Amino acid sequence: FFTLCHHHHRKMNTNQTQLKLPNCLKTPIQNNGKFKKYPFIRERNIIYGKGATENGNINLLLDIYRPNHPNLKGLKLPLMMYFHGGGFIGGSRNGVCKNDATFFAERGYVVANIDYRLLKDKPIVSQEMQGIYEYACKSKL
Repeated sequence: FFTLCHHHHRKMNTNQTQLKLPNCLKTPIQNNGKFKKYPFIRERNIIYGKGATENGNINLLLDIYRPNHPNLKGLKLPLMMYFHGGGFIGGSRNGVCKNDATFFAERGYVVANIDYRLLKDKPIVSQEMQGIYEYACKSKL
């Protein structure tokens, strides 16, 4: 899997048909560097852990975007763990991230679009990220 963090100053052109990736990240559905667009399904509000906040414990949620096409059945597709921007001060998986997650899911990637606790809730960031990683491995996303 690989991780993409969204930065607010960058906008992805979702009409783009060619994306340069290192060989280790190329999916088997590419054709000479060009991506085919596939339909996808989105599984929403999956609980990957629990976290304490100033308002009590909350469920930590993510959405999974998964390509849905007969040609992809049985293939091991790369997992992208997508963390929204906001510098741990603001933002959520329900913002601009949906566009980026859709872009990659249509091109053969499984995308985990992740919410995490913000700094006001005093998370231990390394533990939060470790929980996401463990969930991804355990659930075989």
